[in-house]
Amino acid sequence: MVHDDLFLSVLLEQVLSFYCPRRPEPAHLHSVRTMLAAALIFVISLAAMIQFAVFTWRAGLLRVASEAPESAASNSLQSNDFGKVSAYQQLCPELAGSESGKLRSVRLYYQFLQFLTSLSGSLFPADSGWTHREMVLCARYASVVLSQRLERNQAQIAEVRSF
Repeated sequence: MVHDDLFLSVLLEQVLSFYCPRRPEPAHLHSVRTMLAAALIFVISLAAMIQFAVFTWRAGLLRVASEAPESAASNSLQSNDFGKVSAYQQLCPELAGSESGKLRSVRLYYQFLQFLTSLSGSLFPADSGWTHREMVLCARYASVVLSQRLERNQAQIAEVRSF
């Protein structure tokens, strides 16, 4: 019985190879596979580059936010204090002409976090601790940028008064 099954499988293989010979792969199929591999490498590289840029930006945000003075005001920041702190920055213009205190990217990140909080509030009953911590981080960043701006403005005013 086993011998017959082996014979039939060999016979079937011979018949199929005679009537259905293997055809060579068309040339255009090879180029399509090459293009797909190149596209996959490009997409993975682009995703890695975007991830690196985001992590680098966030590291800068953490670096500046860690410069906050350890006072009661900076420790008591809440997640909704970003709007208040950034409103004070409108009242305190940059006298030195430096563009270092821009909050545009942090403001966009904060708005994105607010959207996530509202989305998670409707999908999940529990509030996400991560978004709350990130929003406090944004508020701390804004307070540090404001204090740095005030220090630069005071130095500019002192320099003007010395003349």
